[in-house]
Amino acid sequence: MPQQAAQRDPMSRTRRALRCWIALLGAASAAAAAAPATEPYDDAELEKLLERWRKELVVYLLEDDEKREFDALADNDARLEFMHRFWGARDPTPSTPENEFRDQHLQRFVYANRNFGAGRPGWRTDRGRLYILLGPPDEIQRNPTGRGPNERPSEVWVYNNPDDPLLPRELVFPFVDFFGVGDFDLVSGLDRTAQVKPYDTGTPAFSDLNAFAKRRQRQTYVDRRLASGRGGGGARGRDVGDLASDLFQTQIDLARAEKNARLVPLRELVITRHDFAELRFELSASAFRLGSSAYLPVTVALRYAELGREQVQGTEHYALSLLAQLLLQDGKVATELERRIQFSLDQREREQAGRPLLYQLPLQAAPGSYRLRAVVRDELGGAVGVQETALTISAPAFELTLSDLMLADEIAQLEQPPPADAGLLPFTFGRFRVVPNVAAAYPSGAALQVYFQVYGLALDPGRGTNEIEIVYEVLRNGKVTQSSPAQYPVPSRESERAVAGALRLQGYAPGSYLLRVTVRDRIAGASAAATRAFEVRAASS
Repeated sequence: MPQQAAQRDPMSRTRRALRCWIALLGAASAAAAAAPATEPYDDAELEKLLERWRKELVVYLLEDDEKREFDALADNDARLEFMHRFWGARDPTPSTPENEFRDQHLQRFVYANRNFGAGRPGWRTDRGRLYILLGPPDEIQRNPTGRGPNERPSEVWVYNNPDDPLLPRELVFPFVDFFGVGDFDLVSGLDRTAQVKPYDTGTPAFSDLNAFAKRRQRQTYVDRRLASGRGGGGARGRDVGDLASDLFQTQIDLARAEKNARLVPLRELVITRHDFAELRFELSASAFRLGSSAYLPVTVALRYAELGREQVQGTEHYALSLLAQLLLQDGKVATELERRIQFSLDQREREQAGRPLLYQLPLQAAPGSYRLRAVVRDELGGAVGVQETALTISAPAFELTLSDLMLADEIAQLEQPPPADAGLLPFTFGRFRVVPNVAAAYPSGAALQVYFQVYGLALDPGRGTNEIEIVYEVLRNGKVTQSSPAQYPVPSRESERAVAGALRLQGYAPGSYLLRVTVRDRIAGASAAATRAFEVRAASS
């Protein structure tokens, strides 16, 4: 009898479903959220739950006319029908049981609440709002201690190639933690002198964001008539209890999704989980001067055979998440950069992909001693790889100095260097494109190529140009085994210059070697040298 009574009372199912939803909304545990309650609720309490749905869960999605319509509804049955029409109007595949837009939005809402709360719910923060509207960024650069002295903690989120053709190819959203409490405010720039009021949703940055949200809504709509209750296929004629059951099942699915490890930020995954399959990769990094700080291109190399993939009509699809962190001596993060990448290879490209997959993350850092940590997660295969290495960035000096030596497989001179406002581009150093040899290993007989930069050059008082001499040497067990003739690059008019060189490793036996590059400033008479270890491996037959 009690079971039959419950089946005849659709509002009973409505109340149970909404209680399940509100438990999830209030950050209750997934288990509690998935357990339906049996306590009865009066209409006043149910009305409060529906109001929270309107003011919290979908507050960033509602159009102005939808807000007015919902606020004008007279009873809870009508509001529940509105909820069904609301999601139905945004369903990209109305002929299927799934509503991909709704599921995606709820997952984003859960993620925002779990990861961006700081004295207020995550969905109310600027980062939470952006994540809910645009999803995970393609790149996040975090500066927990600021980019320099007296700067506030900051983050920069980058979205590449948004789906909307009316949007620019790259969207950049900077955030600043003005009060040091972990609550980052969206600003229009990282200039601290700019007139930006925290929590002011009327800033130009949020005006733009609201415009993006409106475009996303309009692109997703299938039939606006569904949202207003006109047209077929809407909520009319459906049992109110059935509508509640739809919502109830959605919340159960969301509660289960909370347990999905992929919702865990990559930087937290490394700290909290150690049961993941290991993903092998190789790591290299070199430091180059960038004003008073340093540019640190971090390169990872992965083998295609070890990556998970999805095959669709002869094309292989891959998805990776990468994180590069610079850790201070006390273990705190000085700066970090996180990126998500997706790419595809057809069969011909896959067969020609004999080389490893290379990806480069551009970090910037102040001089100091660090540990570089790199994390790579295969989103399709589930494996995670972690590597760390010690790293020292020297302070800029006025005397003659060399950067780190970057060993390479390929160095090409570009016909035209990128424009000055292009920023830091992967594998690009001014007029050179450099493909690093991440393993620092070459087969016997191959050409070892190297890229480096020279700083602090004197200029001839009369001609206004520099003049340098370069010698390349290879050492084994402390003894010079090869020394190149001195090279004299064409003079230039700068006190800094980039250099690319090469050595043929003909007749080298397998083993460990050291490359030493010595530069002599012929104007000032000063000399400076830098070294880099490498290996020679037996040539494959």
